[in-house]
Amino acid sequence: MGVTVRQILAHKPFKNFKVIAGREGLDNQVQGISVSDSPDAHLWNNGKEFILTSGYIFTEHPDYFEKLINSDAFKSVSCMGIKLRFFKEVSKNTIDHFNKIKVPLIVLPEEITWMTIINDLNILVMNKNIQQFIITNINPNNLLEYSFQKRKVHKILTNMEQELDFPAMLYDVEAGLSYFSSDKFIKYSKHLKLDDFWNPSFETSKEVLCQTLKMTRYRYKDDRFDRPFSWITVPVVIGNEVKAYFVVIEKENLIDYFDQFAMRIGFILLAQMFEQLSFLSLTENYKFEQLVYNLINNRLSDQEVDEAVSHITLSKEEHFYCFMINVNGESDNFKEDRLLVRKLMGPAILRINDIRISVIDSKSILALVPKENRETGLDNKRLLDTVTHLLVENYVKLMNRYDIRIGCSDEAINIIELQRNYERCVQAIQMGKVLFPNELVVSYSQLGPFAWMSINQEELYKMRRKLEMNFNEKECQELLHILKIYLKNNLNYSQTAKETFLHINTIRKRIDTVTQKLNLNLEDPDERLKIEILLRIMN
Repeated sequence: MGVTVRQILAHKPFKNFKVIAGREGLDNQVQGISVSDSPDAHLWNNGKEFILTSGYIFTEHPDYFEKLINSDAFKSVSCMGIKLRFFKEVSKNTIDHFNKIKVPLIVLPEEITWMTIINDLNILVMNKNIQQFIITNINPNNLLEYSFQKRKVHKILTNMEQELDFPAMLYDVEAGLSYFSSDKFIKYSKHLKLDDFWNPSFETSKEVLCQTLKMTRYRYKDDRFDRPFSWITVPVVIGNEVKAYFVVIEKENLIDYFDQFAMRIGFILLAQMFEQLSFLSLTENYKFEQLVYNLINNRLSDQEVDEAVSHITLSKEEHFYCFMINVNGESDNFKEDRLLVRKLMGPAILRINDIRISVIDSKSILALVPKENRETGLDNKRLLDTVTHLLVENYVKLMNRYDIRIGCSDEAINIIELQRNYERCVQAIQMGKVLFPNELVVSYSQLGPFAWMSINQEELYKMRRKLEMNFNEKECQELLHILKIYLKNNLNYSQTAKETFLHINTIRKRIDTVTQKLNLNLEDPDERLKIEILLRIMN
């Protein structure tokens, strides 16, 4: 938006500037300065300029002044400053013309230099922009609170749109969160995918506006718009890694010179804010992981738990579902890929804000998914189903080189009871391998009564190998099918014969064959349970 002519004249360095015509244009926006001391300077006017002239050119070319002020390009300038050393008299016709086109005509002091005017105007614009971005009326309870930092980001973006009249966005790459200056950004960009702003999926032109900041303007033509659609993207880079993208949409006009001042100041404030958020995130993660480690190992007293929780942005009243991802077998590379696992279980992929992630050990990571999630609008069952679906979907994309199991404790409890939820996740993983060998994600409630048991997998595998050695495949399938129905019917031969459409003596014979070859005593409840589990696995 720049500054108005009125704001310039109210600034102390310009107090001796005298307006002699065009006072109705004092609220014209100034977006830059140009010097007009050549007979064709008007050909290069962009509009919204403060034009400076010594008047000398008009003594050399008497007709040029009339030609200049009557040109179409001149009607779009903001104001004109002239020194009267060479231009001795301003005619009534000239004053009337400036009044008519509402362009202020300003007499400049004789001694002032162009450089002084330009510098003072730049300082005025920068100070105005800095003042615009000063954050007030946000009083945090805790300076480390994410909500406080996020509100500051929103405030900067909102102030920027008010100043520039261009909608803006900050996209947090790691968290997958977007902050918008207003709904205008979403409205104007609904035909684009989010990552088109920094990695366009179609042909665009690129113009680097600032090499140091990697500030780039993208433009492309579309039949839906009267002019090329354009936007400016600036990456937020921390430690050689892009952590966020700052985007401003230029829907109606391109951002002018002074607007770029505001944009750069706003970007610097956002980048600084994002560095603070990144640092706070690291600090918060460390404290949270320490708390999780101590809770699941029962190392804290009630008082110590209260104190530890008070140092992180977490409430004891919040309730969470737990998901634990665990890699099976020896996988040294998994240690190096834990950031990728964090991504797999993070908000960017699960599309749920406020997920808490903690590395348990070299093979396990725990994610706490908040039960009450206003961001998604999902009820609890749909929330769990959504998380499960996305974990499976993205495991295939990101982590399928590992044998991974995910256990879910689908009872929401608070952070103090985390040990119980953690143990349920462990049990869901361990028993899930036995009961649901082909499922990636197993919840504790799926285990049923098996949740209370600890079964030696090796014993089950030995029994399975014994089955495979004693019977051919077809015979094995037939016998096990009968055995399964027999066990379901509580060892009742008649009911089993009825369900299989076989004679009762055939059933007796086949059950005897199985029990003898496997050395099974089906009257023993423990042995019967083992074979029932085995049949479930093989099924």
